[in-house]
Amino acid sequence: MSTYKAVFSYNGYRYEGWQIQPHTEKTVQGQINKALSKITKTDDIRTMGSGRTDSGVHALAQTCKMTLPFFIECDSLLRAINSHLPRDIRCLEIIDCPSDFHPVREALWKTYDYIVYTGDILSPLLNTRVTPFSYKLDFAEMQKALKELEGERDFKNFSTKGTEVSSTIRTLLRAELVRPAQHSFDCLCLDESFLHFRFTGTGFLKQMVRLLVSSVLDCGRGRISSNDISKFLLKQTDLKIAPTAKPDGLYLSHVEYKDAWSPVIDKRLQSR
Repeated sequence: MSTYKAVFSYNGYRYEGWQIQPHTEKTVQGQINKALSKITKTDDIRTMGSGRTDSGVHALAQTCKMTLPFFIECDSLLRAINSHLPRDIRCLEIIDCPSDFHPVREALWKTYDYIVYTGDILSPLLNTRVTPFSYKLDFAEMQKALKELEGERDFKNFSTKGTEVSSTIRTLLRAELVRPAQHSFDCLCLDESFLHFRFTGTGFLKQMVRLLVSSVLDCGRGRISSNDISKFLLKQTDLKIAPTAKPDGLYLSHVEYKDAWSPVIDKRLQSR
């Protein structure tokens, strides 16, 4: 058996999430498995992503371990898999990796971006790629709310039920809002009509980022305060402080793997 570490980018609009499901072929992992089966002419293949993205969520850089029954040169495999994938899924790179590489357990941090459009008329070319939100917003209060979310917290109240986890405690290394956009997001040219949320953390729960975004937006609208968000983190409740934001504007942007890392000195994190 040969093992590879691959990076995939995809537009998730047509798919029912990353994770392969028995009742449908419309998952990103399912399409990758289908392509690999055609290439190897066998079903003796295995894939594992760095994490699950929900239905409609996009990825700029989803890491995936691929196990095949025989060796194929990385460049040849890259060309072959892209020739068999739908056009809204692309493999960006493939390298050899040890057989014991685990893309979930060995991930040191991940970055998710969420893009909101605040203008009056959303271009149809951006439909399903950003989330429209046309309310007046208090940006100072939103920045306060984001700071309340940073650090080690129990994010149970900012998650939905799904795969069982041993703990709902996660560490958000950075929660920030860029406005006006001072750079081009990796796949979109942003201007002052867009809000760019960025969350970097050691791990995320199911729909956690979407619930965080909707809460901060409600804070900006004046429906709740940054203090309400801080208190809500400590409550024992199954209720939500805000509805789940749409998947359209959410992107898994980066997964970091390193032997050693410090959030204080890591310049790559500081630049993202």
